[in-house]
Amino acid sequence: MSATSPQQPAAKPVSPLTERLTALETALKRIIEDALNWLFSFSPEAGEIRNAVRAMLFTLLWLYWTVTLYDLEAWKNLLLPLRDALIKSDMQLIIIESGLLAFRTFFRAEVLRHLLMLAAPYLLAREMAAIYLADIFEKEAEVARKFLSQAAFGENYATIRITQGAILADQQGSTIVQIGGPGFLSVDLDSAVLFERPDGSAHVIGPTAISREKNQPIRTLFSREKAPIDRPKKNRVAISAFERIRQCVDLRTINGSQDVSARSRDGIPVKARDVQYTYSIFRGEKPELSLQNPYPFDKEALVKMVYGPPRPVKVGGAPNTKPDWIESMPGKIVGNVANGLGGFISQRSLTAFFAAIGKPEEEALLQRATGVQNAGLSLAGESSSGNVDTPLQAPAFTSRASLSERLLGDLEKSLPNSGRQIHWLGVGTWDTPAEIIPANHLAAWKMSQENRTLRSKDNLTKLYKDANQNELAALIRQMPLEAYVELDDDVRADKITEAELIDALLKGYHQRLLDAQKYLQEHNETASKVINTALEMLNHLYIHQTGSDYYIGYRVFSKESDQITGAIVYRFEMVVASVPLSTYEMTPINFDFLDAPSLIFTLGLEAEGVSVTPGAPQEKSMGRDDIFIQATFDVTLLPGDTANTHLTFGQRATLLDEFNIPLP
Repeated sequence: MSATSPQQPAAKPVSPLTERLTALETALKRIIEDALNWLFSFSPEAGEIRNAVRAMLFTLLWLYWTVTLYDLEAWKNLLLPLRDALIKSDMQLIIIESGLLAFRTFFRAEVLRHLLMLAAPYLLAREMAAIYLADIFEKEAEVARKFLSQAAFGENYATIRITQGAILADQQGSTIVQIGGPGFLSVDLDSAVLFERPDGSAHVIGPTAISREKNQPIRTLFSREKAPIDRPKKNRVAISAFERIRQCVDLRTINGSQDVSARSRDGIPVKARDVQYTYSIFRGEKPELSLQNPYPFDKEALVKMVYGPPRPVKVGGAPNTKPDWIESMPGKIVGNVANGLGGFISQRSLTAFFAAIGKPEEEALLQRATGVQNAGLSLAGESSSGNVDTPLQAPAFTSRASLSERLLGDLEKSLPNSGRQIHWLGVGTWDTPAEIIPANHLAAWKMSQENRTLRSKDNLTKLYKDANQNELAALIRQMPLEAYVELDDDVRADKITEAELIDALLKGYHQRLLDAQKYLQEHNETASKVINTALEMLNHLYIHQTGSDYYIGYRVFSKESDQITGAIVYRFEMVVASVPLSTYEMTPINFDFLDAPSLIFTLGLEAEGVSVTPGAPQEKSMGRDDIFIQATFDVTLLPGDTANTHLTFGQRATLLDEFNIPLP
């Protein structure tokens, strides 16, 4: 026998009336829910309604307590004097009796007692809320009271104005600035502002004078598609609760100028004076300018300017409590211009961008050399060959106009990544020390002519040795002979002691060796063992004890990458030392070997989004008698990239210290 399962009862059909009633009930619930949400929101309209409801309830309770104070017979007796005054039609008497009646009823002790019982808890709760809010935001209690009045009941809504990329000075103490919304914001055509919502998201508001679609509060109240909160009304917008100003930006085009100093590839100091340019916030790929919107801008550009740059961390320093909106955006592009122009100067010799000989001078020299050769051949009775080497060729030359266009193009590509845009740039005038240029040029031209005439490897070698000997003699004269003579004069004049003289000489030797080591590293050469040994000995001698047994530190070098064109390699040298090493950023640590002859230290470097070599932390063994241990990391940055590096020093599972270093 097979078991049969019981049949399920068939579902009853739903009548059309039931479906309509259900839909009506759902719609009513949605309307009530939306209405309550709107009523208890922080919008200005909802605050005004709550304030009106509060006033109405207070008035009704006052009337209720006044009316129920007397019975009907007592009210008749109270109204008799006013009735007699009305019968006599004496206006003065009517006013007096009306005032006495109001005073006897509305301001009777029994009525005021009820009002006091109602007002006391209200005022106490409001004061406690203000104190709590002031403690949370670290503001004055009066600011918190104003904020509560605005947020809860829409009283005296604050309005702030942003003009020329800044908050008006007399409005910087407003509750919107100190705590946040709700409130009103008026932004002039030349400004924009970035607010931060309570969840941390950005809210960019542009000029509020730009006309947009009119707001329809009744329609949006019961609509699922809410109107944007930053829709202007009467040239201002409403700010939501606890939205705080993060940064203001000036949308106008800014004029900038600066001087840029650098050294040419042949080592001559060059200064570009009065480099001028105009820039602004990034306006988008195809900005549309109009009288209503004369300064268009890209909202994402403002977000990049505010959140893009890394923030340096000061180890052991007090945090910066100054708000970001104190300094208006878009800031300055001095560093971008200096890097671009300084890089151009340092990669070229002086003749590549200074006025030098050109095609006319080259042709004149060639014509002269041809004439001399033909005259000599004629005297020798030989025919002219017609092949004459050019005595002097004009170097590749870059004019200031070409340089301006080139630098402008590079900045037009790189600046939008930081939210900025350059419109025009003009390289100023070149300036060099007057006493350096003639001497260097004459020496270079003389050497060029001699090399061209001699064309001998032996002569070139001799010139190199002579130049090397001259430079070595100059260095010896400067350090230590000239330095010692100057310091010895100071000792004789009792300006410094002999110990300070020795210390200064050690500093000079140490700096020269460091310069030599850095030069070799930048030119992909290895420093000799003599230099490294001398540096170790000087590091051991030239120390200043600071009360700590051990120290950690780092230093950074930079050079151009050999594998990637335009990339920069930053070399980090991290050390743990028993003495403070000069040229390093050193920090004392409390540490002891105890009974261990040696310990393992872990040195690591992390940088998100860029290449780090080696990619893993390095473990280094340090003995009790070792002066220091060192780990090296290379960070490669592509053109226009930035990075925030994180350095960690640890011993086993203990983190000794850490540092954050922004690049570049």
